[in-house]
Amino acid sequence: MTLWPLPTNTSTSNAWQRAADIPAAINFYKGSFRSIKRVPFSEAADCWLKSRKARWAEDTLKEKLKRVRNVVDVFRIDACDITYEALELFFVSLNHLHPKSRNHFREVMRGILNYCVDRSWLDRDARQRLD
Repeated sequence: MTLWPLPTNTSTSNAWQRAADIPAAINFYKGSFRSIKRVPFSEAADCWLKSRKARWAEDTLKEKLKRVRNVVDVFRIDACDITYEALELFFVSLNHLHPKSRNHFREVMRGILNYCVDRSWLDRDARQRLD
């Protein structure tokens, strides 16, 4: 829906239509990210760990804590700013580890990211694109 009548000339009509789409795109962008709260990834990881620690044995908790510290050292950004490319680079940097160890890191990242979605710290669509 445009806010003004479009000219009948097709070459200028296309230009006007593109210009009319810009405000709509801006409003869509603002609306889609308005509910996402900016939280540092380190805080999100810490909250996730605290929410889950009662479920784990002491040894398991120590291992999870080590992995969370490693992940937090890498991602020093807000949780909503994590990209697929950043995650891919992180997991490539873990190639020297055994597959089981890499899977443990994947489990930690999946848990933190899902926790962020549940708290509206990360957009659900963005989370799905990170898989």
